[in-house]
Amino acid sequence: GVWLYARGECANASSCGWSYRTADLTLDQSCRCHPPEYDCDGDGQADCGVWSYPRGRCANRDQCIYEYHYPDAHLGESCRCRRADYDCNGDGQAECGVWDFQKGMCANRVYCAKFHRPSDSSLSESCRCRRCTDPEYHGTAFADPLFRRPNASAFDIMSWGTFRVWADHLETCAPWVMPRDDQAIRNLLAYARSRGYK
Repeated sequence: GVWLYARGECANASSCGWSYRTADLTLDQSCRCHPPEYDCDGDGQADCGVWSYPRGRCANRDQCIYEYHYPDAHLGESCRCRRADYDCNGDGQAECGVWDFQKGMCANRVYCAKFHRPSDSSLSESCRCRRCTDPEYHGTAFADPLFRRPNASAFDIMSWGTFRVWADHLETCAPWVMPRDDQAIRNLLAYARSRGYK
């Protein structure tokens, strides 16, 4: 809650930032703690919340993305952590956020799919977690690692990530696998039966 007039910023800038609200009467009152949506790695330091005017985008693009929430008062306030959309398993590393131009789809299809938002400025920003690894899928074919990253010696199948319609406008969590021959199909069906998959 302290504004440094000589520097034109809030004191303790690593933990605090200028965030104006309608009832604020002084600059001091507009100095607020950075909420968790700006601290991407949980170390108590703000990684986001800064707009780069020369580049016309959020600073620290590896961790931050422009996402407006009412009542954001300035562009920097809309620069939030990518964590929820791009870190699919909560390990602090982004599994998504990369577009594979050679394949014409999001990279790492096991975790990622194209979910466009109006604020996205690139195809990579549209590559978000498909949430097929949520706890509700544990113990099902959706979460079976042998289907998502199949062992060729076990099934002799190729993984294509998860099933989507050919028009690419419907994403699912159903494993998409391609058996190489009839024996691979029999092995796959026998495994599914043994696990009780429908």
